Amino acid sequence: MFAVFPGCTLEKYSDDLKKPLVKVLECLGIEWIDLGGRCCGMPLLLSGDVDGFKEVVKRNIDYFKNVSVIVTSCAGCFRVFKEYYSGYVVKHLSQFILDLGISSFPRSVNLKAIYHDPCELIHCGVFEEPRELLRRIPGLNLSEFRLNRESSTCCGGGGLVKAVFPSLAVEVAYEKILRELPQDVDSIVSSCPFCYLNFKDASSIYNL
Repeated sequence: MFAVFPGCTLEKYSDDLKKPLVKVLECLGIEWIDLGGRCCGMPLLLSGDVDGFKEVVKRNIDYFKNVSVIVTSCAGCFRVFKEYYSGYVVKHLSQFILDLGISSFPRSVNLKAIYHDPCELIHCGVFEEPRELLRRIPGLNLSEFRLNRESSTCCGGGGLVKAVFPSLAVEVAYEKILRELPQDVDSIVSSCPFCYLNFKDASSIYNL
């Protein structure tokens, strides 16, 4: 049995993303353990509190007894688990769904979307799985930012910037949209909830 780690962003700031996550897992018809209500420790690490981060990791490992596979939809949590939690198979949700062998989805959409590479998945070399998953959605026309994959630019919200300098984070997202987004795109899609929130805030504040 695998365990799902939603991450702080989904649980505290984006309930509209956690509900679909749960629905997707339920539709897959497989048993899973919910590791919700916990933090991977990344904010402490980014703020320089290494001792606090190590304590969170220790508590989580004690809590994760009998768990061998951790699945998360948060790019930041994914990177932290891959680099600082030993003894686990760690998968991003996009990787996990592809590994199940799902070739297509039953519901069609009429959407032209563009994919944004989250910084944390870039550092882990995860580029194709989210794109491949999107390509399997009937009716979804996927395009790319001019700068993508290893060359992709940050949404502005990573590295605690959105927490410490929220206006700057939104401004960076807005500038990326103005500079790189084709006019005929309906939606920006990302495999990071933090990127989603920052682009959403930029779209709302600047009436995009």
